[in-house]
Amino acid sequence: MDRFEDVAFAGMQPDQYNLLWVRHRHAVHHELHFVIPRMERSTGHAFNAFPPGWEKQSAPLRDLEHRRHGRTRSNCPARARLRAPRSP
Repeated sequence: MDRFEDVAFAGMQPDQYNLLWVRHRHAVHHELHFVIPRMERSTGHAFNAFPPGWEKQSAPLRDLEHRRHGRTRSNCPARARLRAPRSP
């Protein structure tokens, strides 16, 4: 969570943004979700934690965390499966 915040709020102090983390158990694993209001707290101006192109900056962090914890990405080609269409 700290690494995510470092990327999403680069250059900002903790009192400049709000962030809510929600952790829950789903099946046999835990999931983390977050909510970020689109407002910078000290000025009240609009703030977008995920501006156009944000994927390029966050992908290395995502990949690092996945490798560190032995996970694969949901869109990993090695996980692709063929499905036969059902007969009517």
